[in-house]
Amino acid sequence: MYPMGHRQHIDIQVHTWAKANAVYALLRDGASWLRWTSIDSFELERAGEREPEGVGAIRIFRNGKVAGRDQVAELVLDRRFSYLHLSGLPVQDYRADVDLEPEAEESRIKRP
Repeated sequence: MYPMGHRQHIDIQVHTWAKANAVYALLRDGASWLRWTSIDSFELERAGEREPEGVGAIRIFRNGKVAGRDQVAELVLDRRFSYLHLSGLPVQDYRADVDLEPEAEESRIKRP
């Protein structure tokens, strides 16, 4: 068990044959997550500032009885998708930054 106030940093990097813009489009489209993850359902609780799934949007993903609420925090076209986990999982102050780095015909995905 970690002591109170302990912050944990996780850094994962993977390569994909998909182009960065294709991966970015999938991350932005909450409904697409049902096709490529184990998530059972998606709901847009609140639209974003300038577009439905833009910055500020709150998205609910369900897997079985577990429902996680995430807020889109930062978007950089074809380069970064960031979100904050608001509730549903036993974590506090969780932020995910998914960075996409195009490499010739493929992409590197970094998720700290």
